[in-house]
Amino acid sequence: MEEVPKQPKVPPTVDLSIYNGNKRYLLLFLAEIQMLMISGIVFGWEPLQDAMIQQNVFLDLCSKGETSCKAQSLRLNLVYTIGTFTATGSAFVSGYIFDKKGPIWTNIIAFVLMVLGCIVWYVAQYINDNLYILSFALIGTGGPACQVSLLHIANLFPKIQSSISSSFSGMFVGSSFIFKVFSIIAERYHIDIPVIFMYYIAINILLFVPTFFMMDSKPYLPMEEINRLHAISNDNQSINNQHEHQNQNHQNLKEKSAIQQMLSWQFILLCLFMSFNSLHEIFYIGIVNTLFTDQFYIDFFNYSWYCGLFMVPIVGYIMLKSNIYLNSIYVISAGFLFGIVALIPVTKLQPVGFILVSLQNVYLWAFFFVYLSEVFGYNNYGKLMGLSSIVTALIGLLEYLLVYLTLNVLTFFWLNLILTLSKIPLYYFSYKLWKTYKNPKDYLPLNQNDN
Repeated sequence: MEEVPKQPKVPPTVDLSIYNGNKRYLLLFLAEIQMLMISGIVFGWEPLQDAMIQQNVFLDLCSKGETSCKAQSLRLNLVYTIGTFTATGSAFVSGYIFDKKGPIWTNIIAFVLMVLGCIVWYVAQYINDNLYILSFALIGTGGPACQVSLLHIANLFPKIQSSISSSFSGMFVGSSFIFKVFSIIAERYHIDIPVIFMYYIAINILLFVPTFFMMDSKPYLPMEEINRLHAISNDNQSINNQHEHQNQNHQNLKEKSAIQQMLSWQFILLCLFMSFNSLHEIFYIGIVNTLFTDQFYIDFFNYSWYCGLFMVPIVGYIMLKSNIYLNSIYVISAGFLFGIVALIPVTKLQPVGFILVSLQNVYLWAFFFVYLSEVFGYNNYGKLMGLSSIVTALIGLLEYLLVYLTLNVLTFFWLNLILTLSKIPLYYFSYKLWKTYKNPKDYLPLNQNDN
């Protein structure tokens, strides 16, 4: 009998035809809309906070006759802090589930958490105001689970992979506009916010259910990774030869265990990079309502933040044209310039800072998604994303302390100065990346992977 040639060892759950078929466009559309409607919804806190104040939530913490007080403000800020903590800290669990069970189960869990969060928000008005904290924690956990389950869809488009990752980041930022939509609907049609949360469940059903049936049980790998598996399976060195020019440490890092990757400087410095950039952003979101007496500037900030979505083409283009270390420099510099502008006591100048911090937020998360897959590969993608998110979340808890200090001890100027100066050491991360990947051949942007 004639011997059958050995076939390449490609992951059995990956249907290579989808990389060229039309199904991937529908999957991408559903992923983008899910990201927009769900992933970073907790960060659009201000409109929801205003609605809660109008509903006298936590007003029982104030003295009799007071219409508002610091105790109420701090408790409301605690709802936001817990929501943002779970939105980042829970990603380790989501990432673990993604690595072990795949994207479909991760997406299902995200759906369940979002539905439970909406239900708890609705019943909180009848039972206890503190249930709003639980509700926001559930919603904050569901958002990242949704995001983790969908990021791999960008791999279906090898030539523009980093641009799609940027668009996911933009949708993540744009999702913070959802609560603003809630408040507009509530004011215009006289519908209570808790009722709108129940309608939001129906939207979740329409978005999630088709994805359950369309995605594969395993994540879609980058074509570069699939080609590497072909080479290993066939004992063929052609793929290795064509990448001989790449930095050996970089290549080895993708093959290392999760623990070894977590202990690498590439991962440790990434965690610090994400944490301190993110802390400055969420602190500003938490305190911005107290910084301006003119509502115009508060509204300008909110819309600048929401409209980070429209900065995606700019960020995507820059990422395609720039090396990995240059992209890190751009992220840090945008945040540093924002901090400098915020230090200047000229109110009319602050919209410039609003735009800078919005740009940095989109760029920060786009860089994060691309960096993880490009530097570490997909063997431990979920775990690495989750652990780095936990570190970011733990440092992000300082936001509550910073807001307390701003309201009771120090002024915003000094705290903002400290956070701005804390970005300077982050340039060491860029320096290390430059030393390791300074040869353009040492780093192939994701859009240049094999098609």
